[in-house]
Amino acid sequence: MLTGSLLHTDGTDDVRTPDGAMAGTFVGRSQGGTVHVGDAAGLAALQRENSSTLSGESPHTLLMGVGGEMNARYAMDANGVAMHGPGGEQGFDTLVRPPRALAVEWDPPPLAAMGMATRALTVRGVQPGAVCSVSHESTAIASVAGAATLLWSAQVSGEDEVTVVVLNASPLLVDLPGGKMRLVVTHVEAL
Repeated sequence: MLTGSLLHTDGTDDVRTPDGAMAGTFVGRSQGGTVHVGDAAGLAALQRENSSTLSGESPHTLLMGVGGEMNARYAMDANGVAMHGPGGEQGFDTLVRPPRALAVEWDPPPLAAMGMATRALTVRGVQPGAVCSVSHESTAIASVAGAATLLWSAQVSGEDEVTVVVLNASPLLVDLPGGKMRLVVTHVEAL
């Protein structure tokens, strides 16, 4: 039997008892709901009582939806994969794998007008086509100090590799101070 707890907006906690009693209720941004924690048999019984809020008949670790709907709106698997959908009569339409993140120190060389610098980074588990976001903590300093415009880009360039590009789109020479560069890579698929 799994047990769990839920922190309410009023600061109270509810915990599912070992015999499988309901964990409690919650209030969200739009409306309240019920949270259940239990084993597959307990979830199957709760499914009959509470429709698709949670189901024991799915490979998903957690399903959330609105009571009475045929399909859940959100699923989280034990491996961190999340699926989203509109609920109602429709199933999931979007799959998001756990993001990969990396933070490294980088001091790019001085960049002339329209000049660029690149850096290849090893990020285990990334695959071509993933969505990449990159930032550098010194960009704001350079922008304020000299009205520089730096454009950052990143893409998966090979197995376990991401290439980051910074382009100086201003007419000024920019010598970006060293600092922490942060990268997030997320695999998103339409189902």
